[in-house]
Amino acid sequence: MGCRYGHADCVKALIAAGASVNAKDNEGGTALIWAADECGAGTVKALIAAGAHVNTKGRWGETALIRAAHQGNTSCVRALIAAGADVNARNDDGDTAIRLAAGKFPAIVAALKAAGAKE
Repeated sequence: MGCRYGHADCVKALIAAGASVNAKDNEGGTALIWAADECGAGTVKALIAAGAHVNTKGRWGETALIRAAHQGNTSCVRALIAAGADVNARNDDGDTAIRLAAGKFPAIVAALKAAGAKE
């Protein structure tokens, strides 16, 4: 829940207590996918620093980068790109992060293009 609602201090405490940063919920989502979807880069960076896998796919094949781009979380997109997220990953519908951000979030589209994303 700390990841889902952006409580970076809570997330850091859970990591320090030994929580698995790559565990999946009943929908296949990881803490990183939820953090990228619903909160700021501080939580995303804490999870990455603790070893979260940036290219794990959840339900419907979405990665943390795809979710962050779809939600317009520019700081999360940049953090995930810096951590080596696959900028051309596709979800189960064939959508990429750049396709989901196109027309809505120009800063995200620019960051993805600069990282080598293909439209």
